[in-house]
Amino acid sequence: MARVIGGPTVFQLERAVPGSIPVEEMADLVTSACWSLGLDTGEVTTNPNGVRWYRKTAEGPSTEIELTRRQDQIRIRVRGRYDDPAGWTLIGGGITTGVAAGLAIAVLDPSLVGVTGIIAGAAGASWLGARAFWRRTSRRVRRRLAGLMDRLETQARTAAGHSLPAGGGGGSSGGNGESG
Repeated sequence: MARVIGGPTVFQLERAVPGSIPVEEMADLVTSACWSLGLDTGEVTTNPNGVRWYRKTAEGPSTEIELTRRQDQIRIRVRGRYDDPAGWTLIGGGITTGVAAGLAIAVLDPSLVGVTGIIAGAAGASWLGARAFWRRTSRRVRRRLAGLMDRLETQARTAAGHSLPAGGGGGSSGGNGESG
């Protein structure tokens, strides 16, 4: 779907922070970061090596945060899935195509060739509009998730007793995954 809609529908960021903190502190860290960004609902689960927070809204997008302890590191993963909203964007473009083409055909009363041209033109314009809308949306989602990751990394470094390396934004960063 990502190729059709013009932007990613799955976002994933990963970083590692040196040190270790107790799982209970990880859970507090995740809850604090989520609340600060307005993500006030979600399900927290813990295991001996980490914590996972998950939230899925009725509109379809989901956000997942995982903090795990591995080899004297705190691994942070933030993932967002936006397949449903991307699909709804395409459906909205299809509805727009139908309405625009229907109105144009009713007003212009064209020949069969004209009808075909109107439908093709309306479909192309709607598809390009849906792609532009999704590109803006995916940039906004990416910024929001990157802000969440930055906050989690800063809090994890503070809790583990390590400051950010020179230049800020440390840790290894996995790119934004893309799925369609």
